[in-house]
Amino acid sequence: MFNVRLATKKDAQEILALYKTLLFGPADWDDDYPSINTINFDLLNNGLFVMEDDGEIIGAASIDNGADVDNLPIWNLDVTQSAELSRICIKKEYQNRHLVAVLLDHVFKTLKNRGKKSVHILVKT
Repeated sequence: MFNVRLATKKDAQEILALYKTLLFGPADWDDDYPSINTINFDLLNNGLFVMEDDGEIIGAASIDNGADVDNLPIWNLDVTQSAELSRICIKKEYQNRHLVAVLLDHVFKTLKNRGKKSVHILVKT
């Protein structure tokens, strides 16, 4: 059974290992990004979620929120109280099973409960 929850400090190395399996793909991740510092920042801000399968982390998604996100000049200023969704990943052997929808559904519900009214998603084309 798949479970989505907020990540904790004890998950950091397993999340980093997951990130490292997905380097140099469409997201332009490389040896320097995302890093343990990225993970620690997300953890500090209660912004990192993991998806587990029988205790194994198979997915992750990060959110960033606050004034820095609301004040980015590229966003529509009429929509504040927003969050930015990034670093969405699913372990390769679990991809193409619609699990990202389960992960994001949990993240979106959490954001709504936190009073967020919009979500910005950066996409590379």
